[in-house]
Amino acid sequence: MALGKKHREWPRFNAPPGKASLTVGDVLQSGKEESYIENIRTWGKSVWYMWQAEHIKVAGLVEMCLKV
Repeated sequence: MALGKKHREWPRFNAPPGKASLTVGDVLQSGKEESYIENIRTWGKSVWYMWQAEHIKVAGLVEMCLKV
């Protein structure tokens, strides 16, 4: 929210090739709480890994906008 309030123009990020093996839909259909928690962590890690080529650009944006 802080970024959205301060920054109106966003840089373009290059989408990674391919898709994650686990989707948000899969996470939502997990059922048991233990499965849900495990799947949300797995999904988050896979998305983070897939977007690694853009990590520096995102870090620069956060540093510039939030003075981190």
